[in-house]
Amino acid sequence: MALDSLGRGDYVVVGWSGGGPHALACAALDAPRCLAAWSLASVVPTNLNFDWTEGMGPENVEEFALAKEGGPEYEARMAMYGDAFAVATKDNVVEMFGGLLSEPDKAVLNPSPHARSSPRRCDKVSSSDGAASTTTTRRS
Repeated sequence: MALDSLGRGDYVVVGWSGGGPHALACAALDAPRCLAAWSLASVVPTNLNFDWTEGMGPENVEEFALAKEGGPEYEARMAMYGDAFAVATKDNVVEMFGGLLSEPDKAVLNPSPHARSSPRRCDKVSSSDGAASTTTTRRS
């Protein structure tokens, strides 16, 4: 296991979007080593009798429709997103998220010039199914 190779014992896991179920699986299957799990903006079963896309950004609604159909169009869209976000910077990330960000989210991602002068290091780990986990630390 990756944690063993790093000499780590217990852990807390965070997953969002498609990573949410992975985080919950860690808590269910790796207890007591996994101390807690946080699932943020996670996916839900799509066969429930309610509009689970209500309140989502238009890009997400379109993406979920494509994902349900699957196939080359969806795969091409995901490849395009991957290419686009691979070159994301602090100066273009808000624009890249389009209608997916609320005003408070935009304010956090567009901080004051002083806040931007303190660089952050961001390590991202993704799986082939798009599940992602990111750790951000501020450098002093």
